[in-house]
Amino acid sequence: MKRNLPKILSSICDIKSGKIRETAVFPSFIANTALSLSLIFLLSISSAHAEWVEYINDASVGFTYNDNLNQSSFPSDEETDSYITPAYTFGRFYQANDLTRLRFSLDLTADIHDEFNKLDSLDLIGNATVIHKFGIGPKKPWMRGNISLGRKDAELDIRDSKLQGVGLGAGKRFTERLSGQIGLNYNHRDGGAGQVIVEGKSSEVFDIENKSISMNVDYLLDQRSQISASLTHRDGEFDSACTTGNVGIVLDVEDVKAITGDEVFGGCVYRLDGSSNSARVQYSYALGRHSSLNVSYEKREGKADVLEYDTSLWNISLMYSQ
Repeated sequence: MKRNLPKILSSICDIKSGKIRETAVFPSFIANTALSLSLIFLLSISSAHAEWVEYINDASVGFTYNDNLNQSSFPSDEETDSYITPAYTFGRFYQANDLTRLRFSLDLTADIHDEFNKLDSLDLIGNATVIHKFGIGPKKPWMRGNISLGRKDAELDIRDSKLQGVGLGAGKRFTERLSGQIGLNYNHRDGGAGQVIVEGKSSEVFDIENKSISMNVDYLLDQRSQISASLTHRDGEFDSACTTGNVGIVLDVEDVKAITGDEVFGGCVYRLDGSSNSARVQYSYALGRHSSLNVSYEKREGKADVLEYDTSLWNISLMYSQ
């Protein structure tokens, strides 16, 4: 798998220095969110003597089986695969005042596929988060704002991407065992261009923009185990693939935004608008004070204008948090 770390680190350095590359798509509301987070930062510091209080040093490795890896609408075209996802996060918290914390982190994540290794990738993402709690005590509600910038370095150049995201969330612990949260997220992926194969259609399949709303509940079964459930609704663009025998159907019934040849699965890969709903359940077991074993199942169902998409994912992961 290609590891173009200088290119990734260059992008992150540009981000950290405040110099966003001119080619990056940077929507105005992301800029506004960044300004808002900066204002909260300045106001919080002015109200209290702040100090660094805690480092973030987390690692995990996960194994996932996906029964529709190429997100195809045609059962005969669906491809299955399993992949390993090692991840590492380093950062630190900043205690702005008694009720507000700032979190800065650098997330490094890799996808290593068993069969379709042309999908192997390495993501490096910088995150800045403001967390505010409305009072002192475990049952007081909280709010969170987050902005992220990074880069995906993929095996194929067309899948190399700049990654941008912004999110807002809120949550509360209702009882000693039950807690919940809701979140709104916007994500943009600025990928490369492939070969033009349909006149008048863009080949920038991986320029993907979408927004989502999610709800999550956690319930402590005992001192060591927890069960979680989440629902997510997503609107916007997504990529899908099909064989050359079915691409004519796609072009006839859908408003395809971009299309190009697919080096991974053969046939074509294309981008279109649609919506999806997903449901996920997870069981977590604490192995000790710093580690846990997690098993989850997720079901995704999506729809464009006509075509429908169905995916199931099984995941097992081991997490360590210092």
